[in-house]
Amino acid sequence: MPIEKCHEGRKLLYKFAVSRLSGTVLGETTRSETTVSGKIYGGGTNSTYGTVAPVQGTIESETTRYQTVFLRDDDGSEHAIELVDLLVPCREGHKLTLWRLGKDLWVQARNQSTNQVYRYGKLKKLLYPKVAYFAIGILFGIYAVDLDKSGLLGLLFAILVGLAIATIPCGLIAWMRERAIFEATGVQEQSGSRTPVR
Repeated sequence: MPIEKCHEGRKLLYKFAVSRLSGTVLGETTRSETTVSGKIYGGGTNSTYGTVAPVQGTIESETTRYQTVFLRDDDGSEHAIELVDLLVPCREGHKLTLWRLGKDLWVQARNQSTNQVYRYGKLKKLLYPKVAYFAIGILFGIYAVDLDKSGLLGLLFAILVGLAIATIPCGLIAWMRERAIFEATGVQEQSGSRTPVR
């Protein structure tokens, strides 16, 4: 069976479509890529006094894990599916069902041979209503300053408070959207389910 759309829905102003692909594993490969960023400064020597400036800065790294799963569906068609930050332990001959959000984000997999479900752990971050988060904070800041006429410092403080207040409802919205997407797959999370470490 080729990739088929199994659900279209809407949750809290977020429209989504979920597709499904099932097949037998022919093989799989995994790899990871790490990106490093940051700034280091200091460490220079003052030749007059013979002192060395301390080295300061920050370095951050982020690792992205990739898994390519080669599947043969029931029609005999073969697919090379690239999963990003969703690792599915499997081997040749295992039966898998994969669910995709939109056109390119694979969000859930079920290994039918081991009866385990694996979910994409960063989905909630993608569903977070960032525009609403900032808009609510800025509107609260403008409203608060208009009430007490406290100036620029008051505006900045009120916006920060507004952003903090908006965090809880926006997080709840992201959680409800994520839940609706996973419910659309029709797979109940079991004790054997795995969510990758973020």
